[in-house]
Amino acid sequence: IVLENAVLHSEKKVNFWSQNWTYSALAATGDVRLVLKGDNRVYLRSGSSSNFALMFYDSNVVVSGDGSLTIEHENVSEGKNSNVIPLHVRSDNDLSGDEEAYAGSGNFVMESGTISMNTGNAFGEGCLRVINDVKILGGDLRLYGQSRGIYSVEGDIGIAGGSVRAEEFKGYGLYASKGNVTIGGDAKVYVSSFENSTTTGIVGRSNGAKGGNVYINGGETEVLVPNVGVLAQGGKAAGAGRIEITDGKLNVTVSKGSA
Repeated sequence: IVLENAVLHSEKKVNFWSQNWTYSALAATGDVRLVLKGDNRVYLRSGSSSNFALMFYDSNVVVSGDGSLTIEHENVSEGKNSNVIPLHVRSDNDLSGDEEAYAGSGNFVMESGTISMNTGNAFGEGCLRVINDVKILGGDLRLYGQSRGIYSVEGDIGIAGGSVRAEEFKGYGLYASKGNVTIGGDAKVYVSSFENSTTTGIVGRSNGAKGGNVYINGGETEVLVPNVGVLAQGGKAAGAGRIEITDGKLNVTVSKGSA
């Protein structure tokens, strides 16, 4: 899929699985390479209905190209939406009982380009919500607002290059709810929010025998939040959650709670 100086509105009602539907600007199934050329814009739908502006079902998505993509409200003063996800990558829900098969899709890789997502006052599960693994290898990813910046539901978040900024979220900046977060290479990561007194910057939580760790082995990472800068939460099978810093730079500033 090539976007070249495109302007899209998230107004099409899409049934993506069983009785599940949402409004979208662009929806696809199967593996996708999304190529960005020029300046592209996607406008979120106003109102309280479910709105996943870019919706990929049973897909693995790779972003490349030297262009930009901005996802935001056309009118920046628009109010809260009940369920807004600017970019949503899902697995096949029919395979959710088979962990290995379920992990075969629902993955996201960013190689190059610039993606900026601004949800304004809208609520939802995350600016970038990916069922399995998130890999940022290059490019520029900018996330503003929402309950979470990057949200991996079942997999890991790995940032090995490029630039990632998650700002003004209400819950977690980088959140692997059942996996690990790894930052390395020449990545530049900036996580900042004072929207809520309980906001946490970077989180890795365990799922059974895996996950629950945060690894920093390169790059430059800065976290500015009210509560907890970096949280690693393991479990009985996975063992104690670990924060391991072997290289790179990490700077954490908190206004309340513990660093």
